[in-house]
Amino acid sequence: MRFVRLAFFVACIASLVVDSAPAQVPTFSVEATAVNDVPIVGGRTSRLIVAPGDVLTVKIYLRDWSPNGELLRSYQATLDGSTFSSGAAGSIHPPQFGTMDFKDDTAFIDEKADDYVHKGLHTIPVVAARPDYRWISVLFAGDEAHAAKQDGRKYSCGTMQLNVSDDARGTFTISLFKDREVSMLLDPDSKTIEPLEVEPLIVDVAESTHWARIRSSEPPSGAIDARCEAENYRSSSNAPWQSIQLRSSGDGSEVKASDFTIADGTTDPPRIKRLTAEGSTVTVALDRPIRAGAWTTITHTSSNTNTRIGFLPGDVNNDGRSNTRDVLALIDSLNGTHVQPDYQTDINRDGVVGGGDLARLIDLLASESTRERRLPNN
Repeated sequence: MRFVRLAFFVACIASLVVDSAPAQVPTFSVEATAVNDVPIVGGRTSRLIVAPGDVLTVKIYLRDWSPNGELLRSYQATLDGSTFSSGAAGSIHPPQFGTMDFKDDTAFIDEKADDYVHKGLHTIPVVAARPDYRWISVLFAGDEAHAAKQDGRKYSCGTMQLNVSDDARGTFTISLFKDREVSMLLDPDSKTIEPLEVEPLIVDVAESTHWARIRSSEPPSGAIDARCEAENYRSSSNAPWQSIQLRSSGDGSEVKASDFTIADGTTDPPRIKRLTAEGSTVTVALDRPIRAGAWTTITHTSSNTNTRIGFLPGDVNNDGRSNTRDVLALIDSLNGTHVQPDYQTDINRDGVVGGGDLARLIDLLASESTRERRLPNN
């Protein structure tokens, strides 16, 4: 009986603590959204693998600033410049940082972004690069201050570019200052909203000889095979895509099939049959061609980078739809006005781009229902 009473007492105390504590804590986070202008899979990440020479697009996010119903009128997020050299060697820093002609225009506040914390409101935005990087936004009208739903949704507050130096090595922790005097949230009465947590961006720099991520591919990411399906092909060059070249920097000889995942929206996507490397180029051979009417995505799991290729017969203009606009695109290509690659124009897959492809495209569109065919948006 004594044990039961003690357990009941502990449970009651725990219940009181949970009820009195806020469900979420106001938090700034530093996250990467792109590497070398290639968007991060999933939109953003707080940890990634990069190679020396890479260029990162980084954003400051804010979430859950209303643990007790607080209203946000202004914020100031200040980056701790000492973290630029937090790795084993080299640095990850803004362009020209520390030089005499230092003038950074890659740091800004995107007021038009759909996830901007003050989207659609009248603000005074300020971005300063000296002595430390600071992003500040203040609402003109205090009565426009608003609360967060405490649902973990992240809102953008600032953007910047970071360059990975050629001699960078090890793990870097890029963070905002935790001092509430330089990183802060204010309500309409200019009172600080507390507590305020800060989450850093963790960047692992691979050795320059290591194949670290997908930088480009052939076919290029976003490419769509517009050629019709057929039973026989003259050569592998005009057959549906069954292999793709992935390029990075460093030696690809140690890359394995298990380093990648493949998805095409089904439970049975193509599998890797063979993987070969030549220098920094890795060729992935699939066990069958990619599926028509779908996107096929190959992801390098450790770096969370990918390339995506599609297959939609008739999609000459590569917009993910097969319709009459593709007839005009093919005519422009045949006339030399806007020449497209063969995988978008050799509709009948005979290895020659010409009038026969225009006839085949028209037949294809005429044989389909009046509703245009398209690739899924995901």
